[in-house]
Amino acid sequence: MAKMIALNLRTQFVLFVLMLGTLYIQMLVINPIEVDLFGSGSKGSYLFLPHGVKVLIGYVFGIIALPAMIIARFIGLYVTMGWPMTEAVYGTVAGVIAIYLPLAVMNFLFERPWHKPLVAFDQPIGQFRIFVILVVMTIFANAALHSSLFHYEASFHLPFRYLIGDTLGAVVVFLIALKYRAVIQRWCVAACPNNFSTSDAKKING
Repeated sequence: MAKMIALNLRTQFVLFVLMLGTLYIQMLVINPIEVDLFGSGSKGSYLFLPHGVKVLIGYVFGIIALPAMIIARFIGLYVTMGWPMTEAVYGTVAGVIAIYLPLAVMNFLFERPWHKPLVAFDQPIGQFRIFVILVVMTIFANAALHSSLFHYEASFHLPFRYLIGDTLGAVVVFLIALKYRAVIQRWCVAACPNNFSTSDAKKING
């Protein structure tokens, strides 16, 4: 039990650092480039990597990643980006819902427990298609929820910036994850052994 608790805490920390680190990359590298190209003063991004990382983490870890996702998102919005408390809380809740509501819906359609990750090897339509469907669902949920938060900007283009930014961010993250797929799978088996059958774990570990 103590070993599993320590393993879970280590996993939470790694996921927290991954999500917050991606946000810093977004702020320090991508956002300044977008400001030079499109000007400042508008919400949203045309290449938002943090959303792609969140989708991938939800897809791989399921509800296990929820604590790290909540903490990383709130700190990122409130401390790092300087959002007001109310907007940071709403943004945190909206971001989490945008990931886990589609995840729960897809698990329901596959007749699986709602909180399980979707990274399984026994689905009839293949993992790539499952990931694409999850990305599309989270993108529309995220755009709708955050557009309602920033309705006062009265910008017709805001939902489309979220759609484009989340889509491109998810594509970039997916391509990176695809390159390091074997490493990610082995880490997932080590961090969350209950999510994989014995045969799947042996197949991943070679």
